[in-house]
Amino acid sequence: TYDKASHYLTNVTFVLGLLAAGCGSTESSIIASFLSLPGAQCFSQNQFAAIEEELGSLMRETANKSMDEALCTEVQMTVPSSKYQKWKYRYSPADPLPEIAASYDMGWQKRSSGRTYDLISGHGMMIGCQSSKIVDAVILSKKCNICSIASSNPPPPHTCPKNYEGSSKGMEAEGSLACAQEQERGNMQL
Repeated sequence: TYDKASHYLTNVTFVLGLLAAGCGSTESSIIASFLSLPGAQCFSQNQFAAIEEELGSLMRETANKSMDEALCTEVQMTVPSSKYQKWKYRYSPADPLPEIAASYDMGWQKRSSGRTYDLISGHGMMIGCQSSKIVDAVILSKKCNICSIASSNPPPPHTCPKNYEGSSKGMEAEGSLACAQEQERGNMQL
């Protein structure tokens, strides 16, 4: 368990900065040690993960709201006003969904030489062609550290990031399909 009172603004800002830089708890203890901050080792072991978890859920919520707004903007820029109103206020579920043009690309956490396709995770984004805003994003991962460690016993309850079984080479196509299907499902509920 962790104590929310220990989430001082400085600690939260420190974790947020490390996450923005692509760093984790190991780097937090190294930096805190170089700065001679008290409890550097304890912070990385105990508080970093708790603050990261809390910040992560807020960041995902904010990102989802932003993508919903971007989708509305994209549809508004693409279709005539009357069709936009029909879509936005759902006069009838049988009405066809508006068609938008979007671009999709995927990136990975590790460079590939062009011949090696052993990447564990990747992130893809669908960007509206009219607004140039991100209308959807997907993260695909072939591995979960918690599940990997608990190979002989069932893993403890956790949010498992593993959501992809195929080859790393096929990740981009899978991510593109997932974004398109998510937009279709999401449009039914917006």
